[in-house]
Amino acid sequence: CPGYVPRFGAGLGLPIGRRDAVLHGYGVDALSDGLILVIAKSANAKEFSEIEFPPLQGFGAARMQIHALQVMVQPLSPTAVRCRYVLHIDVCAPLPRPLVHFVAQRVIGRLFHDMQSEARRIKLGPGESPHAKRMEEEHDTYFGWLLPRVVEAIERGVV
Repeated sequence: CPGYVPRFGAGLGLPIGRRDAVLHGYGVDALSDGLILVIAKSANAKEFSEIEFPPLQGFGAARMQIHALQVMVQPLSPTAVRCRYVLHIDVCAPLPRPLVHFVAQRVIGRLFHDMQSEARRIKLGPGESPHAKRMEEEHDTYFGWLLPRVVEAIERGVV
């Protein structure tokens, strides 16, 4: 299955135990409309047998189920993007709606933080980042095809 399968943990600061999620996601090129879409949902260990899913650890720990994550990324400049998201999440705990909303914001914030951290590691080169290594291996895809399309979308200012 092509795509990206990250895992992240979330200490939510609530007395419900530690939560984590394992996602499978992929990007959709809609740069002709000035957008990149990211689509993801919880990964199933049976579908990704080559990936070792970490065990749950800690009192009350559970794996959140992300039924749908849809992110629209609009490049605004070489250093800025606008993002909008829709998230359907089961935190595996009986929480009131305002707390579920809080958890959803924390999940999205963590995803963006992880992407920003990976972008910094990419700048350090293939020795520091698996994604930078993939970009180097697939140079034509990233720099010959994707980068010019992103630059063109920024220059056109397509909204």
